Amino acid sequence: MLFKEETTIGAVFNIMPDAYVKETFHLREIKVEENSAFALFDRNYESQMQHSPNHLTMTVLPLLTQRLFYAWACHKLQLAYDPAGKELIKIWPIRTELIYPALYNEDNLLKYEIKVEAFRKLNASKYYVKGTSYIADKITLNAEAVVFVV
Repeated sequence: MLFKEETTIGAVFNIMPDAYVKETFHLREIKVEENSAFALFDRNYESQMQHSPNHLTMTVLPLLTQRLFYAWACHKLQLAYDPAGKELIKIWPIRTELIYPALYNEDNLLKYEIKVEAFRKLNASKYYVKGTSYIADKITLNAEAVVFVV
């Protein structure tokens, strides 16, 4: 299932006083399959820090993962995915591992992929999920989470 989407996901944070970093992802499309999901996006990076090159930050990757996984889980649970609609599920990460072997500074038409390794029902409204996600086969996020249907 393919969703064309014009959605922005982002974060603003500071490490040094009054020196903010802002990173945003502009989703173009999301494709959901049986045990995976894919997204194409552009990104924008702004920094007030003196020595901070344009790079993918570790702050935004979990946010993008939650958004893409939200679309996948709605499809898996046969819930009507509507990015502008009311919240249908809550995703609670219980373990995450971010692997950033090098700075990554691409900005346009980035490919993001989630591969779901396990998805099992715990009770009537609670599920366990385990999977791995990748940006351009360079940055990896391994995660386990609990999904609640609200």
